[in-house]
Amino acid sequence: MKVREIDTRLTDVLMDKFGHPDRSPGLHASQIWHDMAVGIGRKAESVDQKSLEEYGTIGFVWERVLEKTLADITADTEPGRYMRVGERVRDGILMTPDYMDLDYFGDGSSLLGVEEWKVKWCSYRKGDNLEKNFWEWLVQQKTYCYEMETPYSRLRALFIAGDWKGDVTPKLRTWEFEWGSRELADNWEMLRGHARRRGWIRPQQAQ
Repeated sequence: MKVREIDTRLTDVLMDKFGHPDRSPGLHASQIWHDMAVGIGRKAESVDQKSLEEYGTIGFVWERVLEKTLADITADTEPGRYMRVGERVRDGILMTPDYMDLDYFGDGSSLLGVEEWKVKWCSYRKGDNLEKNFWEWLVQQKTYCYEMETPYSRLRALFIAGDWKGDVTPKLRTWEFEWGSRELADNWEMLRGHARRRGWIRPQQAQ
């Protein structure tokens, strides 16, 4: 028997077939909240490119599973309920939401909601304190809700390693949020204020 392992580059295949279009050059909201997270000790300085690609592969697979599942369960009753809105820009800051739910409550009221999908290699119990452990996720959702002018968002997180102890089967947790208009505005002011202080946007862009 002859065996030869080859480089599958699955990330590239998934990106080409299913990924978001290439980002426009410029300042992206994720750059701002990542920088803030590092500054306040909530995030490590950097992750090497290879690791990012490997994490990204699982993230793409998870997105495709959710995308297909949600499309299938709403195909007969609410076709097209979930959709990508593409790249958005406000005050010189670019954003790319995962998906939007065009009928957030599923009751025909057609209230818009942000959908964010995550994969993590940590205990699902960390989801018990989102503010402490996943601060960036909350900032991200508030940012997209502010841009899309909706108070509603839904977060679906797959914890690959269960509780990281005796039970290492993947666990899915889902949270729904209703944000206040003041906290959405304050979150946006925090982001663009940080970007302005870092010199990433001109003062007139952050007015």
